[in-house]
Amino acid sequence: MSEAAAAPATSAPADTSAPTAGSAILSGGVSGNGSAPAAPPVSADGQGHNSGGAFDKDGNWRSFFSEGLDETYAKDWNNWSSRYDSPQNFAKGYVELRKNAVIVPKDDAKPEAWDEVYNRLGRPKSPADYKFNWAKDVPALQPAEVEAQESLRSVLYRSGANQKTVDALITWNGEQRKVMSDSWDVSAKTKTDHNVKVLKSAWGPDFDANVNIYNTTLKNYAGQNYDSFKTMRLDDGSFLADHPSFVQLMTKVGRERAEDDMNPSSFNASARESAQEQITKLENEALAKGLNPTSQGWPHAQLDPLYKKVHGSKPMGPGQIYG
Repeated sequence: MSEAAAAPATSAPADTSAPTAGSAILSGGVSGNGSAPAAPPVSADGQGHNSGGAFDKDGNWRSFFSEGLDETYAKDWNNWSSRYDSPQNFAKGYVELRKNAVIVPKDDAKPEAWDEVYNRLGRPKSPADYKFNWAKDVPALQPAEVEAQESLRSVLYRSGANQKTVDALITWNGEQRKVMSDSWDVSAKTKTDHNVKVLKSAWGPDFDANVNIYNTTLKNYAGQNYDSFKTMRLDDGSFLADHPSFVQLMTKVGRERAEDDMNPSSFNASARESAQEQITKLENEALAKGLNPTSQGWPHAQLDPLYKKVHGSKPMGPGQIYG
């Protein structure tokens, strides 16, 4: 046995020098066999792409994550990550993104999952919390429209709408209502002028008298709804109360009521007043002659029709004018 062979085998001491920069992220600074890893290779294109450490030779930490990506992904990554100057800031940004991100549920997700999304996007706590902020110059809503607006609250809530969305819808709808209202006003004015010409042509010199009868008739039959009838519109924006057919119909009804002496009413008021004046005149003339209702010369033939106009169908007898 040679001396060399007899000598006990010895191993070289392990390299305890500090690891290369950044290698601690992958291996903790020491390889599995106790030796420090080699420095990460640098790509020939000078971009610092590597498969080992987090920093390249120029201290660019981002190149570590782009290793192995195709050109498009690598370009997008470098553009997007350039705002971060260290892996620590990148990690912080990622955490903040996850905190504030809104994850859209799948189509088959439960309603509760969508509720979380809607709430984070600013949906009110309940349908009653929606505000309908109409502009001041928008025409007032009709009762039916107010009712429809209230029913809309639940629809908005189920769809996840927030107040900004509702404000946008109300602004748009208000502008449409304003345009429609203005066009209706123009149409109504044009239609009214046309309708007056039609009625004047049909009635001639009786136009003013018939208009009075029409107004009296409408007030009498419409009662407390008179104001509603005055503002009621047809599909073209014109007013029902101005339509020649409606005006002529109500005027005809009023004329028939005015000729009906069965009962005193607003329709025959002027006729009764005129009849009463004639009655007073005839009676005074007869009394001045020394006559009375029982006298043979009392003007019954002239007074009876007048009595009927003033007192309706109630029969008149001698002496009743004094009672």
